Amino acid sequence: ASADGVHLTERRARAACDGDAARAGRAVLGCSAHSVEAALVAAELGADYVQLGTMFPTRTHPGKVPEGPSLALAVAAALKARPGPTP
Repeated sequence: ASADGVHLTERRARAACDGDAARAGRAVLGCSAHSVEAALVAAELGADYVQLGTMFPTRTHPGKVPEGPSLALAVAAALKARPGPTP
């Protein structure tokens, strides 16, 4: 089977992904992140996109306290503050 890309959970991105290897085939790399730290890890891995949150309460994550839209603002600020190009 062939795919144009892969989306990794936060845990799998940290444990299983080597940014150079993932980028070698130029597949699209997406990562989930539930914290600023995890979003920065995804950026270091060369992710093409990062899915943030849980933004709002949902039945698919019962009992999960949502990070809310403030997470997106915090991630944007952290990405702008780091050295190098801003994704």
